[in-house]
Amino acid sequence: MIVRILPEAEEELYQAALWYEDREVGVGVRLLTAYDVARHRIEERADRLPRLETLPPGRDIRRTFLRRFPFMVVFEMFPHEVVILAVTHSSQKPHYWSRRIP
Repeated sequence: MIVRILPEAEEELYQAALWYEDREVGVGVRLLTAYDVARHRIEERADRLPRLETLPPGRDIRRTFLRRFPFMVVFEMFPHEVVILAVTHSSQKPHYWSRRIP
C-alpha cells in the first residue's frame, strides 16, 4: 500500500521530535523511530487498524498509536493509497486536524 503524508502532518512529526530532542538528546530520534514503526504497521495492515467512528460518515479514517509516546497517527484509506492526515499528541484538541479532510 502506498503511504503519503500531508506536509502539515510531517511538520507536526518533526516539531515533536525537535521538542523531545531539546529536552534530552536521543529522545527525538526515538520518536522518529516509533513513527517509522507505526508507518510500517500502516503499510502492512492499514485495513486492520481501528476506525475513528466520530468523523465524516462514509470516510475511512483510522489511527494507530506510537509506542512509548503519547502520539497517534491519523490516516485516511483510499483504494490505492493511505494519506496520513496528522501526527497528533493524544491530549491535544480532538479532531483539530479534520479541516485537512477535503
